[in-house]
Amino acid sequence: MNPTRYDWNTLHIEKGEISYAEIRDYRAMDLRTGSRLSNSQLHNVGECPICIHSSSDIIVENNWVHDSGHEVVDISDSSPRLINNRFGPSPRFQNPGGHKAGWGGIIVGSGFPEIKNNTIEGFDDAVSFFNGESYRMLGEQILKENIFKDNVENVMFNPKPD
Repeated sequence: MNPTRYDWNTLHIEKGEISYAEIRDYRAMDLRTGSRLSNSQLHNVGECPICIHSSSDIIVENNWVHDSGHEVVDISDSSPRLINNRFGPSPRFQNPGGHKAGWGGIIVGSGFPEIKNNTIEGFDDAVSFFNGESYRMLGEQILKENIFKDNVENVMFNPKPD
């Protein structure tokens, strides 16, 4: 039997490190306080390859994250460091939850992440902010020296997400 995007449900990582790994065929990865993800490839994911919610001291560095059934990084109430990654591209398809896949790169629901020296490519919305305070800090703290390629919108503010 061939592997699918939902073979594993959710991987929870807390105070741990994943490095030099290829991780695929899962629904979501929940990075929690004290986690580090580096030098890895995450792909063929059902929903969110990297979810970061209500956590601190998280580093995501030197990874390639692509082929996702949702956004590639979902951040809420957290301020992780996303450095030197390649995000995307992801194919366009309707996922089993009824959502359009491949539309979103990085979502900042709330928090003040550092998003620096990444390549973000092939999305409808490369970086979406759902929180006005985070969006206003763009140039000072959030987005620095990233490369945007083949996106419909590179950076957008969406105060009323679906």
